[in-house]
Amino acid sequence: MTDMKDCVEDVDVLVVLDGSESISADKFTGIKDALKMMVTDLNIRERPTRMGVILYSSTISTVIPLCSDEKKLMDGISSLQQPMEGTQTHLGLAEMNKMFSREERPGVPKVGIVITDGMSKNKTATLAEARLSELQGIHMFAVSTNGDVDRSELETIATSKNRVLTVDQLPEICPHLKTLLTKCPGM
Repeated sequence: MTDMKDCVEDVDVLVVLDGSESISADKFTGIKDALKMMVTDLNIRERPTRMGVILYSSTISTVIPLCSDEKKLMDGISSLQQPMEGTQTHLGLAEMNKMFSREERPGVPKVGIVITDGMSKNKTATLAEARLSELQGIHMFAVSTNGDVDRSELETIATSKNRVLTVDQLPEICPHLKTLLTKCPGM
């Protein structure tokens, strides 16, 4: 597998994480572990790469701002508390779009990764926010931790069909995300 350092100078990555009640506590812990692995694998401390996390459910629960401080990211991810409410994916996407708009760095690729186990409660709003992401030039990936989802909705979120993953076992998430993020050049 290609190392991120060989692909791009820097990248901004925002993870939009579903914290709904349909995700078990064990599964949520596994997702947090996978995110910490991503921080390590992206070599945050050695490069000008920034990463952040938006945890949503029926509201935005937690925002870890884009930063390049590995310890801050690890501590923030470790402290995420699962809200256990509905799946309002459009709210997470809207927050991501605002963050990228406010904190854009010219010439730096923007990557959004939506990790969800279910279907959003407001598909129309989710589609609208996904379109805004596309207009902002955000490279979008959609990853489901559950094989029984609305794949068409995931395809609506992702920039292209090949950026949609349906992963039934959490240990598979990080290797797949690394594969997606390391497709070079131009992601």
